Amino acid sequence: MRNSHNSLFLTFVTCIIGILFSFVISYAYADGLGENAEAIDKVTETLCMVTNALGGPVGKTIAILIVMTVAISLFLGKITWGVAITIAVGMGLLFGSTQLVTLISGGENPCEQTKKP
Repeated sequence: MRNSHNSLFLTFVTCIIGILFSFVISYAYADGLGENAEAIDKVTETLCMVTNALGGPVGKTIAILIVMTVAISLFLGKITWGVAITIAVGMGLLFGSTQLVTLISGGENPCEQTKKP
């Protein structure tokens, strides 16, 4: 039973990643393949828009809903403390991912230029 839930979750995540990837590629090549530099800039811009949305108000609103759901489920006994801690660590990695990658790569965040004031 547990393997079917994990399998379903992995299938869902794979489909979401595939859909996002297809949108990025189709957006990048919407001008008829264009120059490589232009295509790379469009891919970077699109991925940065997704990153900024997940780290911005949309992502924070989703995080609030997740925290509320986990809290209610935890205190009703539907999930364990281990699952709640795992979700909290996952959310921390989600919101800290840009800083973590910037720290590891030693460079600047390329998405800083695409943020709107």
